[in-house]
Amino acid sequence: MRHLRWFFRGITAINVNFMKGYRLLILVMMLCMLYEVFARYVFNAPTIWSYELTGMLVGPLWMFSAGYSMVRNEHIRLDLVYNRLSPRKQGIIDSITWLLFFFYIGSVMYYGWDAFCFALAKQSRSDSLWAPLLWPWRLTVPVACGLLLLQGIVVYANCLHKAITGRQLE
Repeated sequence: MRHLRWFFRGITAINVNFMKGYRLLILVMMLCMLYEVFARYVFNAPTIWSYELTGMLVGPLWMFSAGYSMVRNEHIRLDLVYNRLSPRKQGIIDSITWLLFFFYIGSVMYYGWDAFCFALAKQSRSDSLWAPLLWPWRLTVPVACGLLLLQGIVVYANCLHKAITGRQLE
């Protein structure tokens, strides 16, 4: 059991540290947009790359933040009825609904991997004049889903433990 807890803590640490690193790119996004606004309205010389780069960074941001939100238990849940149930019943309901989560995120990961492989094989580029390669951006979908699935395993193990024992996993 000790090794399992160590493994779960490692997965959680990966999600937390990954998001801490990625959040530094928020500063890059802000600087890109600030540069774009300044170049456009002060020098009347808009850039080709700034808006697209910001879009390419903000998409993965919300994908990677999903695992971090799961670590902090900040996802939205309808607690109207749920909080009135016993911990064991909460664990049973969570165990069933998390199976749907695994199916959905697994599907997104599968098709995201397919889109990444296609973009890598074809060396697909954006339609803009800047025309950056798309495969690095497409890689973020399966990576983020993989991190989310790993964190989901941690949460699911806690749900199963709660369903069986009626208390949270420590």
